[in-house]
Formats: sequence, structure tokens, C-alpha cells
Amino acid sequence: MRQDLRLALVEESQEGTCTDALAPPTFQAADPRTCYRISTRAEDRMSVTQLKQVEATYDANVPAWVIRMTFRDAGAKRFVSLTERAARRQSPQNQIAIVLGDRLISAPSVAAPVTGGVVDLSGDFTRDEVEALAKELGAP
Repeated sequence: MRQDLRLALVEESQEGTCTDALAPPTFQAADPRTCYRISTRAEDRMSVTQLKQVEATYDANVPAWVIRMTFRDAGAKRFVSLTERAARRQSPQNQIAIVLGDRLISAPSVAAPVTGGVVDLSGDFTRDEVEALAKELGAP
């Protein structure tokens, strides 16, 4: 069963595991061990029910395996707005938490608005991890 992809601005982060020190909602990063508290304001969040396209691919420029996500028109416009908001903020509030179900996938920093509707999600992923995650997000 595919779950919605949620993206939200990060409000705070702290090293170590999530504790009561940060008010919910919080999500734990696997490596490095960081806890992120995300915004609950509607303008700071978006949910994606279905992406236009998702693929696992190797990006020689990085070089690393990445998940390439293409948003549908409404999602692409909302993502531009979200990344504009993130880019105006100071660290760690310039990060966007990318959450699938109850699992934090990544929390990248945003230096500038992301336009065009296509996003590459990179990290310390293996090929198998990228392919499995792409399938969770709707890739064939």
C-alpha cells in the first residue's frame, strides 16, 4: 500500500535521538543521528498523493544513486512555494523534511527555490535502497 509523501519545513533540529525536548511532530534521521521537529502550519507543508513520475537513476554528476521525482502541475507549484519559503530561512529552518508514512527519508537544506517540477533526492543510498524507495513512491 503506497503512502502519501509529506514535505514540511523544519522548525528545529537536535543531535541524538528524539526526546520530549522537542515538541511533536518529530522525526528521527537514521544517519547522522538527528531529530527534526517539523512545522504544523498549512503554508509550511504539502502532501503528495501521486507523483507524475518516479524513477531510480544513477546521476554521474553527484556521483550517486538518486530518486528523481516529477510533480504533477499543482504539486510542482506548491513545491516552488515551499522551497521559496525554505530558502529565505536560516539553518536548520531552511530544511524540508521529506516523510513517507512515519519515516523521515531526508531533510535537505534549500538554498534557492526549486522550479521545474523535477527534484532529485540524493543521499547515502545504495542502488537497492533507491529502487525500493522509488517503488514505495509509485515507480513501476
